[in-house]
Amino acid sequence: MAQRFLEKRLFQRGHSVIIGWFRRNRSLRFQSSSAMRFTTKLALKAACVVVAAPFIASAQQTVVTADGTEILVDALTPDMQAQVFETQQNLQMGRGQGPLKVNTEGQFYLNPEGAGIGNGLSEEILVDYLRGVVILPRPGDVRAEGWAGIEGIWHDFDDFPPKVGETINAYIGTPVSLASLDIMVRDVIKAYRDSGRPVVDVLLPEQDITPGVVQLVVIEGELSRIRVEGVDAEYEDYLRRQMSIKKGDEIHSRQIQQDLNWLNKSPYRKVDLIYAPGYEFGQTDIILRVVDSNPFWYYVGYENSGTEALGEDRIVAGFNWGDMFGPDQGLSYQLTADMDFSTVAGHSLVYQGALPWRHWLTLLGSYVSVDAEIPVGDGTFVKSGGESSQASLRYAIPLNAPGGQVREVQMGFDYKSSNNNLEFGGADVFDVTTVIFQFMAGYDMSLS
Repeated sequence: MAQRFLEKRLFQRGHSVIIGWFRRNRSLRFQSSSAMRFTTKLALKAACVVVAAPFIASAQQTVVTADGTEILVDALTPDMQAQVFETQQNLQMGRGQGPLKVNTEGQFYLNPEGAGIGNGLSEEILVDYLRGVVILPRPGDVRAEGWAGIEGIWHDFDDFPPKVGETINAYIGTPVSLASLDIMVRDVIKAYRDSGRPVVDVLLPEQDITPGVVQLVVIEGELSRIRVEGVDAEYEDYLRRQMSIKKGDEIHSRQIQQDLNWLNKSPYRKVDLIYAPGYEFGQTDIILRVVDSNPFWYYVGYENSGTEALGEDRIVAGFNWGDMFGPDQGLSYQLTADMDFSTVAGHSLVYQGALPWRHWLTLLGSYVSVDAEIPVGDGTFVKSGGESSQASLRYAIPLNAPGGQVREVQMGFDYKSSNNNLEFGGADVFDVTTVIFQFMAGYDMSLS
């Protein structure tokens, strides 16, 4: 529900306070382990306090801090400005760094001890009392002359995160400075991110804040396109179709994380997701970086897992073909037998496939035959034989889960049949067939 506060009051001041333009751009990276790295960039394009008449500052010198923040030098405190200029002069003259530390990329450490707030911006009070914050969806909606008569928060968003409102409310009634505005913008971005909106631009455009009302422009990133790297064109199209987000949709982290979990369900690939700026302002590209392993492999091995009566030696051989019927449609087979293929032979076949509605199907079939003569002494033997078979089905449904978790429920059915025949002296001692039908249900949770 949109909140509107329209009690008309005009708070006059003997001068006008014009603030400049803050803009933050972020790039976020999601990995399959759900680890996330992010960087934040703030550009303060113009900022000034003007007495008697409005004035728009022209382009002036900026300095880039070690965290990638570009700040107008004139917005810094006089002492900090002096240190910046002295350091720049020392570097140009080859006399060392000066009072401020500078890294190899020419970025300044304005607060090397972590002291101070607001990226070194001025803490001079511009307005004694923040009466209201107006949140707008487009820069064109901004009133350069400012808003009067607003108290509290005003917005017209249908899906406004409550946590963002709580964050802004904490600043209502407090003094306004460039440093406090910088911190508020940072906190608003964090509140959006904590509310599942990972790509948001928060702008503080040029405006008159004399009435005690600040206008913020919040532009939530919309998907421009999905780019896939690391695979061929046919596979690119398949992975792109697995993403539930479509062009023009707002980006929500929970939806993106679910898509990423689904893409990483296959054991033959690992997908990382990165946000990048789109072609147009307010648009975001999603980049899927794929590390794809060979979906076909075979193996041959030896085991000593048998019994003394049937022989302990076993040979195993099989293959896995992860995309035999297309992406995420695989088949595997294994043979288990004694060394001369005369006593025990077992076959198992497993199909695993992703369904279009994001469920996972597993079908299993196995067959084992035993035919052995067991010596009992005095040259006599007991002949033991039989057949066992199994058919199983598993149906897995992924569930919504917090970030870093993968949850699903499973349902299944098993059919098992076993025939054991024991023959002694040419006569059957017993010949019994056992048949079992069983159903199963389960719940799985793991950390991605």
